[in-house]
Amino acid sequence: MQHLSHHRSSYLPLRFDCVRDDGTVYASSPGYTWLNGLSFTLAVCCALLVIGSGYATELRARREARVLAGAEAPRSATDAQR
Repeated sequence: MQHLSHHRSSYLPLRFDCVRDDGTVYASSPGYTWLNGLSFTLAVCCALLVIGSGYATELRARREARVLAGAEAPRSATDAQR
């Protein structure tokens, strides 16, 4: 841990590297490579939830529009006679 000047991060692939005083790079532990898979999985799940939420909202709006259109539709002549 001596002679470390700063760290360098990367988002694709996700990793953190330590930079020494002389400019050489000390790679991060390969034991954390599972974080890349976890990050990707969480991003895909988030995107699917957003898409699903928009789809559910659209279906709900269409159903409400159908119900309102049916309730406000003028009655036919045979219905008015009953």
